[in-house]
Amino acid sequence: MYEEESKPTINIKREDKPTKLIIGIAKNRRRKNVANKLNITQFQSQPFEKQVDDYFSGKMPKNETNLYLGEAPKILLKNGIVNKKMVMSTLVLKKAIEIGTDKHHIPIETIKKLCKYIKKPLLILKGSVDSSIVEIIELKDDLGREILVSIRLNAKENHLDVSRITSAYGKKGLKSYVINHSKDIIDMYNEKKTASWLASYGLQLSNLSNSQSSYAYSITKSCN
Repeated sequence: MYEEESKPTINIKREDKPTKLIIGIAKNRRRKNVANKLNITQFQSQPFEKQVDDYFSGKMPKNETNLYLGEAPKILLKNGIVNKKMVMSTLVLKKAIEIGTDKHHIPIETIKKLCKYIKKPLLILKGSVDSSIVEIIELKDDLGREILVSIRLNAKENHLDVSRITSAYGKKGLKSYVINHSKDIIDMYNEKKTASWLASYGLQLSNLSNSQSSYAYSITKSCN
């Protein structure tokens, strides 16, 4: 008579699925974090040019990967920027070489020289967000425009301090940009070369470090 009551229905499979799903997601995140961390150390012994070649030849994972550009350049260290590893994601790399309206237009052979030229920028300026800078470098895109490189200085990558290149692109309207941001200038690699470069745009560089000005440099239109 009580036979049916002695067979309680207990179903734990449905309740088990969310737990398994959460555990699975956590494991995948850990694998991804470990993979990204290994990418940085794995590529430290490889020149940046080879990393770029390997990525576009399919020798690297298709998912987002960090390319390693070496330690922060000496000119950044001189200005009190902490010595950190410099990285750039393959997502930024792909955007840099895109061609089309409002695209970045940097040839692959040019982007491979990035590691060399960020060490001797024409100008270093404060970035638009805290703890960031912008470098104007001598390299040009395929439209003949100087390349701007944006760098986030206090980025984190799996608990490692890194300086992350967040974009690289040929700058349209560079002359106006330089004039409007002259008060944001931090430094330059070679003052004579920068002065000559500015002169080609009809601009004049003045060193204000010995004056009462709170700014080190001023950029104005030449009188000629």
